[in-house]
Amino acid sequence: MSWNKISVWQYQQMHPIITNPPEHLTEFELECKLVGIVNNLTDNQVLNLPKDKLNKYRSEIIFLKDNYEGTPVNRVRANGKTYRFIQDAKDINASRYIESKYFCKELIPNLHKIAASITIPQQRKWLKYIDLPYDSDKHQEYANDFLFANFKEVYYSVVFFYQVFNDWIPITQDFLEKSLIKENMEQDKAQKVAAILWSILGGNTVPK
Repeated sequence: MSWNKISVWQYQQMHPIITNPPEHLTEFELECKLVGIVNNLTDNQVLNLPKDKLNKYRSEIIFLKDNYEGTPVNRVRANGKTYRFIQDAKDINASRYIESKYFCKELIPNLHKIAASITIPQQRKWLKYIDLPYDSDKHQEYANDFLFANFKEVYYSVVFFYQVFNDWIPITQDFLEKSLIKENMEQDKAQKVAAILWSILGGNTVPK
């Protein structure tokens, strides 16, 4: 077992246990919870495992103490579907960027939602992948797909997106206003909305 086998959903479940373990749980109980998450077992199923099998599972989660080093990917498989990460700032509009920035206030719990905001669904046709239309009404459906995607691939691709985006386009109130106007919003309204959004975003552009 390794980090390469961990999905977004699994990491979201184990993250609070690893980073802020409940004080009332013993080390053994914490390990059992992690064993359940990694192997998709309930608490009762873990506790009913034969002792030798439970000890085997416990020994296999030692990798969780290692850093999850990784690299961004261009494309990821999520719940049997294919999504392409946007790597050019020009390919994302203001509304999707703002949406993803809102989710970034809680990066790990919302990682699947952020990924859904900065990707394009794809379909394989002959020997290559082609982009499918992005439907904002299906954002939650896209996000649910990402719960099944590889955690490291999604995490490092999300971080890479924000680093590239911030290097190429300074996210300022003026940028937000121009982007909203480009999306057919009247200038007066765009100015007001941009001011509110900039106040909410607070200039914090890269997820931690």
